[in-house]
This record gives sequence, C-alpha cells and structure tokens, in this order.
Amino acid sequence: PPKYEGLFVGVGDALRPQFSLSKKVAQARARTEIANAVESKVKSVLKDYLQASGVGTDASALEFTESVSKTLSNEVLRGSVVEKTEIKNERVFVMVTYDINEVRTQAKETARNAAKKQEALYNEFKARQGFDALDKEFDDMESATSVASPE
Repeated sequence: PPKYEGLFVGVGDALRPQFSLSKKVAQARARTEIANAVESKVKSVLKDYLQASGVGTDASALEFTESVSKTLSNEVLRGSVVEKTEIKNERVFVMVTYDINEVRTQAKETARNAAKKQEALYNEFKARQGFDALDKEFDDMESATSVASPE
C-alpha cells in the first residue's frame, strides 16, 4: 500500500463466491489492519506529570501518571474511508485510509471517559467510607438517657 502523510492505510483482500461478501470481508480485513496499527501506536502512550511548589525541604510535590493502552483497537474506526476497490482474478482488494487526527481525537475522548469513570468510582468509595464512619459513630454511642430508669 502507498504511504500517505497523516493517514493510516490498510489493505484487505477476499475471494468468496459472492462479490458483495468478498467486498465486505476485504473491507473488514483492511480496517483490522488499521486497528492493529493504531493499537501498536497507542500501546506506548504514557503521560507523566510532576509538579512541585514551595522552596527547599518544605516543598511539596504532586505526581500523576496516566497510561493508555489497547483501547482504540476495540473502538469503531469512525471516519475510515474506502479509497479504492479493485478486482483481480476474481479476488477483491480494498484499500482503506484512516486520518491520524481522528485517532488522536478518539484517544483523547477515551482517556477522558476513563478518567471520569475512575473519578466517579473514587467519589463513591469516599462516600461509602464516610457513611461507614458515621455508622461506626452511632454504634459506639453509649445508650445514655435523661429519663430515670425504673428500679
């Protein structure tokens, strides 16, 4: 397949008894080839953030590391385009392209959604801890009353 700046290119082929089935299988194979290329590109994405504030030994630091991997291979390749379809000796060949900017957009969206989900889970965990602590306080309360107990 040709190399295009800013595009992933996938080529698939198929030889089936029906042309329409050959075309669908060839397109699926071409998109799978692109998905594998996208996955291997995204597999190595690592974001490392370090922030420090203050002076000397009184400084405090914040560190955040985020890793995104193997997510896009499970996504639909929105925006992929069938550029060319050819038939040679009854075999169907299909070339599909996929814009790298679309890959970036999907990766960002996936990372944001994962972060939101993690934040929601963390907030739920903290709320449960708060209610557990409140329940413990109620359980630990002494049974005191201002009313005299009958003797």
